[in-house]
Order: sequence, then C-alpha cells, then structure tokens
Amino acid sequence: MPRGTGTVGDFAAWQEGPPVSQLGEFEVIARIRSKIAGRATSAGSPGAHGAIVQGIGDDASLLRLPPGWDLLWTCDIQMEGCHFLREWMAPREVGARCAEVNLSDIAAMGGQPVAVLVSLGLPAQLRIGALEQIYDGVIDAFARHGAVVAGGNVSKSETLFLDLTVLGRVEEGRALRRSGAKPGDVVFVTGWPGRAAAAVAALGAGKGILNEEGRERLRASYAAPRARVDVGRYLVENGIASAAIDQSDGVVGDLAHICEESGVGIVLEERLLPVDEDLVRLAAALEVDPLSWILGASDDYELLFTVPRAAVDPVFALPVETGVTATPVGEVVDGPQEVLLGAGGGDLRRFKGGWDHLA
Repeated sequence: MPRGTGTVGDFAAWQEGPPVSQLGEFEVIARIRSKIAGRATSAGSPGAHGAIVQGIGDDASLLRLPPGWDLLWTCDIQMEGCHFLREWMAPREVGARCAEVNLSDIAAMGGQPVAVLVSLGLPAQLRIGALEQIYDGVIDAFARHGAVVAGGNVSKSETLFLDLTVLGRVEEGRALRRSGAKPGDVVFVTGWPGRAAAAVAALGAGKGILNEEGRERLRASYAAPRARVDVGRYLVENGIASAAIDQSDGVVGDLAHICEESGVGIVLEERLLPVDEDLVRLAAALEVDPLSWILGASDDYELLFTVPRAAVDPVFALPVETGVTATPVGEVVDGPQEVLLGAGGGDLRRFKGGWDHLA
C-alpha cells in the first residue's frame, strides 16, 4: 500500500523513540501535557467557543460555557485492527482520523467543537514518537475549529486504541436533529460517499488493482476524512436543514435513521448520486457494482441532510461558503419508514446497506 504523502503523517514515526513501557505512565503523561501546553490549543486557554477553567492537572476538567448555548457531547473509539492498521496509516493520521470521527457528530448537529478528553490504551511496545505524533493529529484537528484538548486518561492495553469524548455547543434550541424531515423535503449529501469503503476494497485487492496515484487517493480518503463542521454551522446559521445525520455507517443505513426518527420514507434517485471516478475504475477492475460502496457501509463522515424545497437555493452556495459541495440525491416521502432507490421509469427497489458494529 502506498505510503502517506504531504503533511498528514509519517509512517517512520511508528518506530521513533523508546517504548512507552520504558518511560512509565507519569513520564508519558508529562510528555503529553508538555506537548499540549506548547500549542495554541493548550488546556487552560480560553478557546474560541468556551472557557477551560481547569484542564490537565486536576481530577476533572472544568468547562464554562457562555449563556444562550446548548451543550453537545459525543464519544467514539478507534481501535487498531478494527478501525486502522499501522501499515496503512501513519500515527498522525490515526490521531487526526479519531478526532474527525468525533467532530463529525458535532457537525451533524450544527455545533461548534469546544473541548476534547482523550483516553488512550497503549501497548507496552508503542514508541513514544508515535504517541506524540498521534497527539499532534488530534490537536491539529481540533485547533482548526478553535477547540482545546482539556484532559484525558492513559492505560496499558493489549491493543492501541483512542477513545475521545468531545464537547460542543450549539445555539439554544437550534441543534440539527434526525427527527425533523417532512414529506417533500429534498435530501442532500456532501462530498463523494463510498470512497472509504472503496479504499478498504482496494487495500484487500493488493497493489496491482489500481495505479499508485489512485490507490493513494483512496487510502487518503479513509485515513484523512474531514468532518463537515463548517457545513453544519452554515445550515444552522441560515436555518436551512430540517434534519441531518453524519454518514458514518453508509448512506442508506444512516438515512434509515432519519426515516425512523422522522416517521417518513426516503426515495433516492440513482441518476443523481455523486459517482467518483476512482470508484468507477476500481469497481470495473474488481467487477463489482460501485453502488455497493456509494450506498452501502462506508464511513466517509460526510453529512446527509434534508431541506424544505422552498429553502434549497442557499444549499448551492455551500461550495463558495465552505468549499464543500452538496448534491441533491432524493426526496422525503410519505409512507413506510425505509429508504428506496429509484432507477427511472417509476421502478423502486430496496437497497440494504449500513455498518453494524456488532455483526
């Protein structure tokens, strides 16, 4: 698998420095604390969206939000062997991806990230250079949104894992929910869904399946997603979306949650779905239907949202306002709480998709 390029990560860092077991718990914590304190997002700084009264150094972090805001909080875990492989992701990418996965939940509700707590499970032989770069990835991802690392926890583990708890804020009573979609609303998706699933397929297929450039583009899609925080904020600030969810389990699987919570159905139009050229080439090489990636289980961390038909015009300003494209792909309808796919001529079919973490 081609190595990471650009500034997102350095694979050599997995072998840098002594093992964490040689340093011991308190030296590892001291290095983490020093790294955080040396950055603009250090614990104890006010942050852009809330004051961290006390960060690392006490039994709990102390956060103070300004009046008029609701609190958002979420958590997600990334485990080696399940969510990432060292031979496919650099340490900085591992940290950044875990951050973006959590930031995506805040984005889906239209929030601003405020602070994060980072819990780490560290194998004894993990190198300290790798751990420091993992933290660089986390800190950089949150710094882009003015959020701070406020504390966390370290424990020995057989498997490397990162478990992040993120706090965000959204204007009182204005959070985007899954439960507001109405018949007649237009369904939008940001970006190019399916690339993460295609990346996993390309990894499993071996080096000869695509050229190096195509394989690296797909690898980067999985290793370095970007949470659509700016899109979520735009939707809230302009009062556009009726419902929203992040695409963490797949387009069909996640839209089904909107159907369930809103008591509606959704019909997607196959001809409207954004189809990425890398997916087309890989699907042809593997002799599979690219729709299995675009609609099925794929954790791309795009946003799926519904908009009343009278309010769709501002959505098309998203590329100018946020640099992210949103594509209209279907409509909310009366009927059973399910997602159907239209292929033209009035024919509708069910498409089962979505990731099940316990299956």
